[in-house]
Amino acid sequence: MARAHIEQAKKNQKDPSTAHKNNKSSMVHYFLTSDLPESERDTNRLGREIMLVLGAGTATTTRALNIATYYIVTNPAIEGRLRREVAEAMSGYPERVPKWSELERVPFLTACIKEALRLVSFSLF
Repeated sequence: MARAHIEQAKKNQKDPSTAHKNNKSSMVHYFLTSDLPESERDTNRLGREIMLVLGAGTATTTRALNIATYYIVTNPAIEGRLRREVAEAMSGYPERVPKWSELERVPFLTACIKEALRLVSFSLF
């Protein structure tokens, strides 16, 4: 999939009639329009670069979710409080999925997320 995206971006860049049809930008478009030497714009190299970025983003998010889940489920007081505070925002689920802005207004959920991120940042060093 990444290879196909890279090749399509290269084709679009060469064809002025399609170059600006899609206003969405991506890392590939950034690399292709940057001052990287041509040798650094090889499809395989760009594919590896994309996989590194995706892997890095996935690993840190996974780690934060693992830490949050562990501390929430191993502490009944934290789990209970979180369930009580999230219950209102989740009252219509699954028929109605709450908006992110609604979940942001749940103070203890926000605190749990921030604490998980804080703990992840300590575990990286």
